[in-house]
Amino acid sequence: MKRFIIILAIAMASALGASAQVANTELTEGMKYEQLKHMYNYKEYSETVYDRYSPAGAGIASFFIPGLGQMISREVGRGFAWFGGAAAAYIVTGVGGIFAGSGQYYGETQLENTGAIIGLVGMVSMITVDICAIVDAVRVAKVKNMYEQDLRKKYAFDVDFHPSVNYIQTADGVQPTAGLTLALRF
Repeated sequence: MKRFIIILAIAMASALGASAQVANTELTEGMKYEQLKHMYNYKEYSETVYDRYSPAGAGIASFFIPGLGQMISREVGRGFAWFGGAAAAYIVTGVGGIFAGSGQYYGETQLENTGAIIGLVGMVSMITVDICAIVDAVRVAKVKNMYEQDLRKKYAFDVDFHPSVNYIQTADGVQPTAGLTLALRF
């Protein structure tokens, strides 16, 4: 039994060392999207069952609240930036509406026209920020998933034990023997 434990410990130690040599040495725990976007092409993303972030879910979240999809993907600062941009666009739209309404109320066509232009610029920027936030949220989720897939490859290994029972012919007849097979994947 002691021999088995020693062999298992040596096998696990060599598996850890071998997996660290194969993986990309630039990857470290806790990297942010700004660093990762230069290392990964989101177009090459392929979904796995172990992915932490849902690109579709992040896009839908950013559709309702710009920046929420980035926050769900653990890019909180980036999410607040998109939220702030959307809030600024909403404010510009509101200010334009107030100016246009004031100009119409007081009969000043120049103020009304200026307010309409400001409101139109605000609405266009609001739509643009919303669409860009959705696209960015999907990209962030894909890149973060690709990063975590590589981290799993770098640090993970599988250990499987397969018990077996065999029969061997001896001088006394057929005797059962028990065995255990160790399988390592890294």
